[in-house]
Amino acid sequence: MLLFRVRLLGTFEIERTDESVEIIAMPAGRLRALFSALALRPGRPVSMTEIADRLWDDEPPPGARTTIRGYIKRLRRLLDVPAEPSVISSGQHGYRLEMDPEHIDLHRFRALLTRAAAATGTDDEPALLREALALWRGPAFCDVSSASLHREVVPALHEQYHEAVHRRIECDLAAGAAADVIAELRHLVSENPLREGFWAQLMRALHDAGRPAEALAAYERCRTVLAENLGADPGARLRELHRRILADGPEAAVPLVRPHQLPPEVPRFVGRERELSRLDEERSAPVVISGPPGVGKTALVTRWGRRHQDRFPDGELYVDLTGLSTLEALEILLAGIGGTARLPSGVNARSALFRTLLAGRRMLLVLDNALSAEQVRPLLPGGAHVVLITSVDTLPGLTTSAGAERLELAPLSADEASALLGELLGSRRRAVESKGLIELAGVCSGLPLTLRVAAEHADRNPGLSLAEYAAVLRSE
Repeated sequence: MLLFRVRLLGTFEIERTDESVEIIAMPAGRLRALFSALALRPGRPVSMTEIADRLWDDEPPPGARTTIRGYIKRLRRLLDVPAEPSVISSGQHGYRLEMDPEHIDLHRFRALLTRAAAATGTDDEPALLREALALWRGPAFCDVSSASLHREVVPALHEQYHEAVHRRIECDLAAGAAADVIAELRHLVSENPLREGFWAQLMRALHDAGRPAEALAAYERCRTVLAENLGADPGARLRELHRRILADGPEAAVPLVRPHQLPPEVPRFVGRERELSRLDEERSAPVVISGPPGVGKTALVTRWGRRHQDRFPDGELYVDLTGLSTLEALEILLAGIGGTARLPSGVNARSALFRTLLAGRRMLLVLDNALSAEQVRPLLPGGAHVVLITSVDTLPGLTTSAGAERLELAPLSADEASALLGELLGSRRRAVESKGLIELAGVCSGLPLTLRVAAEHADRNPGLSLAEYAAVLRSE
């Protein structure tokens, strides 16, 4: 069985396994840049325009398309084996790398981070983070020559790497392994002197290991570095940690948690460009996203939130309000930021504590499936946070009391519904049963949830044509 393993997180390497294992020798230069452009989106077409951007950084030479076709031929000669389909397919939308993302270290890294986020607080979280970090053998794409790749892709990857390191060390500190991470943290603050999160972890580790004087010295070094490089003092959370260590109170090394609670994105998201653009606008008021059940409200806010995590340095909170009282919702939110050590008993007291703990921070708060304005109002933190509320109702009471903006989500258009269903069903049924696909999409009323349920049913019943399934649904 032909199998490839691609390594981009460090030195460039392609391993091909057929009857034996072989390392593909690919010359440095534009061949690697072209392959890397395809490997960023395995299984999806990459246009000539994007390839040219990766190779020549918006300055393609005359005859660039012909040159790219020549490079593709060279890649195929390097990668393909007789009697097997080509690893690189072509179509009207560009070229596509036919490889499993699981066999490309970059995509496996991201998938493991998603699994680790879903396992937050469990024994699986640190193991998944360690597995993800072990994939890194050096700086990403370090021997791939592409200015646009290093400008547009690499910084975000390195940010994900450092965030994963931070999360893994948080797990170690929570497990009482402070002494084991001190040497690593000293190296991290040396390599990343402007990252206050690593300085805070070093201070906590030293304090927990019974070395408070060294923890205070670390704060002074951090303050000097920030002043010399940024002309700024340490942030509020680092100053508070310093104050607690000075006081040497029982909670000295327990700063507030930086949560990452957004659910995973739904696969194959289609449409909603206008609504996503609306959410991109800077605002201080909450936004109520309303619409019928199954229209995709949660999917919309999750997609937007995960694509803008860099706007929220203090993390994201998420709570599904279905069946919850306001008091219960506040307990969940306070637990999410580590604020349940002295949990008040009443709604007003918990609401005040929530606002106090979030003061001076910038977070995303998603309140999903809200029932009423009365349920939501005590959950609003004020300040510089972004609050997204989903509900089947428009919650008009929040407009008057909190200045909430409204964003009503309509069902998908016929074309969007057909496109989503086609993505869910796959290329074969999309090509063979195009008419039945359109009929089935029409029966689903443009509701993404209904379309996903229909696609799942169709997958489980391959003997039932899409047109027949549509007729069954129409008759019900």
